Amino acid sequence: MFSKKSPRYKRRIAHREGFTIVEMIVTIGIVLTLALLLFQGYGRVMGASQKSKCVANLRAIGGAEILYVADNDGWFVPNRAELPGIGTVFWCQELLPYLSSGNRVAFPKVGESKVLVCPGAKGPSSSDINGYESTYIAKLSYAQNIYLGGGLNTEAYGYPARQKLASVSKPSRMVLVAEASRVNARSELFDVPLGSGAAYRHNKEMNLLFVDGHIESSQYPVTSEAGNSIFNWRIEDEKK
Repeated sequence: MFSKKSPRYKRRIAHREGFTIVEMIVTIGIVLTLALLLFQGYGRVMGASQKSKCVANLRAIGGAEILYVADNDGWFVPNRAELPGIGTVFWCQELLPYLSSGNRVAFPKVGESKVLVCPGAKGPSSSDINGYESTYIAKLSYAQNIYLGGGLNTEAYGYPARQKLASVSKPSRMVLVAEASRVNARSELFDVPLGSGAAYRHNKEMNLLFVDGHIESSQYPVTSEAGNSIFNWRIEDEKK
């Protein structure tokens, strides 16, 4: 045993009292590296979770569309309808009874129709007491193909004609619903990657629901107004 007054004992105690500068720098570096790895891993997990939830949302929307078509003689839900005594009703409102207990007349609220909100999308403004703006640029996470739903009693607004499911010859290639920031999806909104109206929320990809019910992720849902060899937006695209 060393005496507490011996030089060797004092050197031991001094050595135990703290880290050297080099040791501190190395320790901080290790901690920062571990924190970065954990942050990146958390981001990947969250991103995968959001994408999975988004896919589940689209599956629910697709199921609601199927029920609507079955109840309405094969017609797709109109993107916009002008109904006597009611006024303007968008496709998302028409699907509310199939998605939740909501009334189709009321514009979707976040609490009533979370299926219409992608977890990777920015939420509605806090000043919007209804959850969404009841306008063409409503704050929805998803948009229906306007060339399929078209309009009902909307001649004055220039909507295309509504289509029937039977008119789609290639349902596995025809886009029905796309991630977007508008109620209506028009092919020209998706002409360029990251273009206006498109929503590439999942690692620069968007989820697309097709008429046959399957879902795909893509960075390039369309490359021209007429469609391309992968996806179709219009009935006439299928003839090419």
